[in-house]
Amino acid sequence: MFERYTEKARRVVFFARYEASEFGSSAIETEHLLLGLLREDKALANRFLPASDSVQSIRDRIRALTPLREKISTSVDLPLSHESKRALAYAAEEAERLRHKFIGPEHLLLGLLREEKCLAADLLRERGVSIERVREELAARGADQSDSPGSRLQVKLLAYLESLPNEFSVVATGLGLTVGVDSLSGPFIYIEVLSPTLRLSDLQRGADLHFGMGIRYLWLFDTAARRVYVVTPEAGLQEFKGDVLRAESPALELPVAEVFG
Repeated sequence: MFERYTEKARRVVFFARYEASEFGSSAIETEHLLLGLLREDKALANRFLPASDSVQSIRDRIRALTPLREKISTSVDLPLSHESKRALAYAAEEAERLRHKFIGPEHLLLGLLREEKCLAADLLRERGVSIERVREELAARGADQSDSPGSRLQVKLLAYLESLPNEFSVVATGLGLTVGVDSLSGPFIYIEVLSPTLRLSDLQRGADLHFGMGIRYLWLFDTAARRVYVVTPEAGLQEFKGDVLRAESPALELPVAEVFG
């Protein structure tokens, strides 16, 4: 269900799962999605929340309003609650409404606000965040970043992958690309063009989500520094010093200089 999610939106869900385990919840509730959103997209939080509010203050408020339970191991695969599922469905509708191809944290924020009777929506309204305000600002800002360096590099990556003699299933998600053998099997490579505001430490924490979904190769392109990073479960995040990125079974080669141009 997360094929159209941007990397940042996927990390929101990853952090929400962590928050749910910290609260000892048997499911990922909307308040956990809100905490995940605030942790992942601080710029979005700063645009809509009062300066006096912090992630910790909202977490303390949630703790005061929810039953106290023992923590659950992060290895436990927690499901989404019914309210959270509806909020994610609303997020997809909001992306369609704005004619955005992908679902990002801003759409998740709108989805939480549309699930009006949930705790996350209550907390947001307490802080003066309304769905009308968020919609208006997103519509005013627009989503057309087609001429950004990151978008241009993504186009080059997509063109190269689609030119290979082996037919791979390549899907663009935000500024990322998933590569699979075909449309039925899951992707085995995830390639992301890094946002200038994204910290590498955040990416390393979010990599577990990809590996948990069966991704075997995680390649990250920094357009500003013209650097490439690889992430593996064994070694973590490391800068790639070679000329050609390689995957095996199936075989795929990606020449760094060619896509950077």
